[in-house]
Amino acid sequence: MKLVDVINQISGKKNGTWFSVKYKSHPAVKASFKKLGITVVKYSDNVVRTGVAYDNIGSVIRKKSSADYVPAPKRENNNEWVIPNKILFNNNTNKYAVRLGFCNGHKAKVSYKAYDVNGNEIPFDKDYVIDSYWNKPTTDLSVMNIAIDNIVSIG
Repeated sequence: MKLVDVINQISGKKNGTWFSVKYKSHPAVKASFKKLGITVVKYSDNVVRTGVAYDNIGSVIRKKSSADYVPAPKRENNNEWVIPNKILFNNNTNKYAVRLGFCNGHKAKVSYKAYDVNGNEIPFDKDYVIDSYWNKPTTDLSVMNIAIDNIVSIG
């Protein structure tokens, strides 16, 4: 989607409203397949909300109040709010991102597509992607920044 379209759709959403968003990411491809020009795109369809401050999300409050909570180290990310709690601009990369809050327990609808060196779709095979990608522990995400370039559609 174009930056203007995303900004218009996101800014029109009332803070905390649940909606669906489809976005893409690019899992790492094994070197042997990368040499052949094969690329893989992961499409995720999630129920999300925007416009909610991270510290006010119930799952974050519960996580921070648990006895075994260890705060993550602070890092400088050079993000600035364009629209507070909705759209960010990263000064390092000169890219925009949308801050999305995820529904606890909701399972994303995920699909994978593979493309050859010419950009033609080919049948997807799990062997294209590095093995460690499939061994990641599952964690409940509270919020995530998704680059506007990676957003496919907003419902």
